[in-house]
Amino acid sequence: MKHIYYLLSLLLIVSFAQATSWDEPWMEEVILDSDSFVRAKVTKSKDNEVQAAVLKNIAGREIESKFRINDFSLLKFTSLSLKEDIFHFQKDTEYYFFLKSGNKKGRYSIATPTTGFALITDDGVHATYRHSYHQALVPEDIYEQSMKAIYNRIKFDEPCDPPVRDFMIAQLNKEPASPGNSMGDQDVLDQFFLQHVALEVFRYEGNEEEIALIEPFLEVDDFHVEVSAVRSISRLDSKSAKEMLMSFIESDSDEFAKIMAIWGLEYLGATEYAERLSNCMKENDEDELGFGGNIMDPRIGTSFPLTVTEGISELLIKWNYLSEETDGGDAWR
Repeated sequence: MKHIYYLLSLLLIVSFAQATSWDEPWMEEVILDSDSFVRAKVTKSKDNEVQAAVLKNIAGREIESKFRINDFSLLKFTSLSLKEDIFHFQKDTEYYFFLKSGNKKGRYSIATPTTGFALITDDGVHATYRHSYHQALVPEDIYEQSMKAIYNRIKFDEPCDPPVRDFMIAQLNKEPASPGNSMGDQDVLDQFFLQHVALEVFRYEGNEEEIALIEPFLEVDDFHVEVSAVRSISRLDSKSAKEMLMSFIESDSDEFAKIMAIWGLEYLGATEYAERLSNCMKENDEDELGFGGNIMDPRIGTSFPLTVTEGISELLIKWNYLSEETDGGDAWR
């Protein structure tokens, strides 16, 4: 079987000191921070610098045929025992890079040692659509077309090309594939990856008339399907999308995915749901959330609410509905 895990851990392990960690940015922030999206082949790789040759300028500013990466543009340390800027890229290997130009030495930067790039292998692209903790294995053509569409929408508010929209609709019209119930069936896993991409594209390209396509995915009892489904409607400024997000928070669905729904209501400015959110806050007392994974992973410093209650509290404080001095008692504003 060419791959086993339905969302892949990053294959490039970064050799930072034990107590070094950082707040890993989400992919949207990586794209916003970058100037260019390219496909390139690494020609030389050292601890402090990577040299590569451009194979294709895909989106954003076109860059020269050869370039160097020697810095990180979004590296925010949360603990530090030894500051090392270490690149672990494989010579003669192809990657997609999200590059930021204009660092102090006239070279380029990527976001962090663990995001801002996607490894290309014979099996496909090790792709990040939401966060580097959650990766998918995607065919090269699907990755390149879908990520170009997402990049251009985020950076320039350009609508996607018709083939990408057709792909999105076709995948979302199929029965949701649940990797947790796949029993290792490769076809199910491959279908899940494609729908993972389609849901992330819908986040930027979906509309009110198509929202019914998402409902079956919200009902799947699977962490990764729920997270992508919630994210897919979290930018859709409509009454039905807001109600779906609120109802999801009120359900017994995955707690991590509920945070995505809370963030969606925040993005949409849905202050009319403050009272219902406060009721959920009083009812929730969960185990601590997080991305999981190896405690030695430097991305362990990624900021994330510890519980759904904390996520709701943070939002209600921003909305001036909850006093910072209260822990969820009677100090509602």
